Amino acid sequence: MFCRALLLIPLVLLSSGSGSPTFSEFRFTVQPSDTVTEKDRPLALPCAAHHEGDEPEIQWIRDDVYMTPDNRRQILANGSLYFTQVEHSRSHRPDEGIYQCVATVPSLGTIISRKASLQIAYINKNFDAEPQSLSVHLRDTAMFACDMGGAPKPNVRWFKDEIPIDTQNVNFHIHRHGVLEISSVQFSDFGRYKCEAENIHRSRMSQVAELTQDSNMETYQGVPPHFVM
Repeated sequence: MFCRALLLIPLVLLSSGSGSPTFSEFRFTVQPSDTVTEKDRPLALPCAAHHEGDEPEIQWIRDDVYMTPDNRRQILANGSLYFTQVEHSRSHRPDEGIYQCVATVPSLGTIISRKASLQIAYINKNFDAEPQSLSVHLRDTAMFACDMGGAPKPNVRWFKDEIPIDTQNVNFHIHRHGVLEISSVQFSDFGRYKCEAENIHRSRMSQVAELTQDSNMETYQGVPPHFVM
């Protein structure tokens, strides 16, 4: 069960004993951060607060609503929010959301942590961009696209004729967004290319694209420089 959270303002106690006034230290030592996890797995969102006097009481808020611990979600002694199993389905998403940790010292006040998102890992069914067959002249530049949506963002690997591409090859360069660039194409570069997009959820393989030689010497002599991607 949840109850609606009130707006809480961080407070600091000003001590007024003998001598110069001092502030009582009350702060977070650990705050939650954005997290992507797989469903049906255990998970802990960290939180810890420090006060020179009393031990802070820790609570958690999800989507601006206070959480009540249950048999699946518990607040540990160290302040972390622990999920014995993260639940997620198309119609039921009880754990995805924006989380905040709340620390309270009754005699002092309350502080609230930064916001942190909890997202369940996924990968799209279809590629946003995948390689298309090309015909180029020797020493031309060839480029193949590969882009797949997901969380976390999928990593991209490339294959030529079913063999992983050696990224140490000076002719090949894989750009940050997954694009494969083949500079100064040689005979040995012609073949069948495909990419694999993979994250912690799963992997998907793209369609196969062929890189072939354009032997038309008329176009080789007559085509001006142009963008290949």
